[in-house]
Amino acid sequence: MKSVYLSLIDDSEGKIRFSKLYFAYKQDIFFFAYSILLDEHDAEDAMHEAFILLAKSIESVSSLYSAGTRSYLFKIAKTASLKIYKKRQRAVPTDFSDWEISDSLDIEEEVINKLEHERLKSCLRLLSKEDYRLLYLFAYEEKSILDIANILGISYEAAKKRLQRARERLRELMENSNID
Repeated sequence: MKSVYLSLIDDSEGKIRFSKLYFAYKQDIFFFAYSILLDEHDAEDAMHEAFILLAKSIESVSSLYSAGTRSYLFKIAKTASLKIYKKRQRAVPTDFSDWEISDSLDIEEEVINKLEHERLKSCLRLLSKEDYRLLYLFAYEEKSILDIANILGISYEAAKKRLQRARERLRELMENSNID
């Protein structure tokens, strides 16, 4: 595999420097990527991407065993690992044969909670911007009704009534939603 990286470097001095770095950090980079990805093949892919980027920029590495060089290499590996991790999160599984089937209520509850959460998000998107903002300030940012009134520049009673109406509209949307 090292020959693939070396083919990206033009000068012999760069190839020697890369080889030294490769052997010095290969195992560390692999274990670092594995600690993020928890998958051997993905960790190897991340390590491969990191060393390709290193090979392409070997001229910019001034000192082989400095903390800066090590930091640079680990930043590359982290970026590559996170890129693979995010890509894996978006992938839809096609092989379910290795999934563990359980009769546990925990899994059922988790699925139900996820469906409820998706239903709530869907209903929130249907609300007006004003209703959404009121509920966001109250539920997510945990603002008091008085704080909301001050933010919106309205009276306490008006904020209280608007929040009540926004909750009612959300409740109606949740009850009428057919997302099950």
